[in-house]
Formats: sequence, structure tokens, C-alpha cells
Amino acid sequence: MAQDSDVEERMLELDELHARLALVETQLAAARVQRLAGPGGGLFFAGLALMLFGDEIRSAAPGSLQFFWIVLFVAGCALGAIWNELRSRRSILHLGTERDRLSKALKAQGP
Repeated sequence: MAQDSDVEERMLELDELHARLALVETQLAAARVQRLAGPGGGLFFAGLALMLFGDEIRSAAPGSLQFFWIVLFVAGCALGAIWNELRSRRSILHLGTERDRLSKALKAQGP
């Protein structure tokens, strides 16, 4: 009887480790996609703005309100790309470490 409960407990631990590992791998894949999708979306949006409002952007005189809004838009895009990169790298590093830890725990449990 005692062996059955030990085996059952070990099976539950292994199932929990497998489930956590699958979740971490899914989150890691999502973080990697976000790292690429953020700047890609920003470049698409900037390209669309340039295509639709290219003449207005090129005709903006330095010191005008229109020029200020253009500079503000470009600075916002740059800061957004930097923020996305920092968050993505931190998430990928953390999730990679967690994945390695869970993989080692599963190997330590044995077959």
C-alpha cells in the first residue's frame, strides 16, 4: 500500500513538472515572437504614416507645430522599440533559465 502511494505521488510530481515545462516553453515562444513583432509592427505603422502623410512630413518646417508632432512620433516609436527589446530580452532570459531548471528537475527524476 505504501509503495502504491509513493509511486502515485511520484507520478503526480512528474506530471506537474511536465505541465510547468510545457507552459514555460509556450511562454518562451510567445516572448520570442513578441520580440520580433513589436519592431515589425512599429516599422509597418511608420511606413504607413510615411506613405499616407509623406508630403506633409517632408514639408514641415523646423520649429513648427507640425515638425514637433513628427519628432514626437519618431521619438515615441524609438522608445517603444527600445522598451519592447528590453522587456523581451528580460523575459526570454528568465523563461530560458526556468526551462533549463525544469528540464534538469525532470532528468533528475529519472525515467
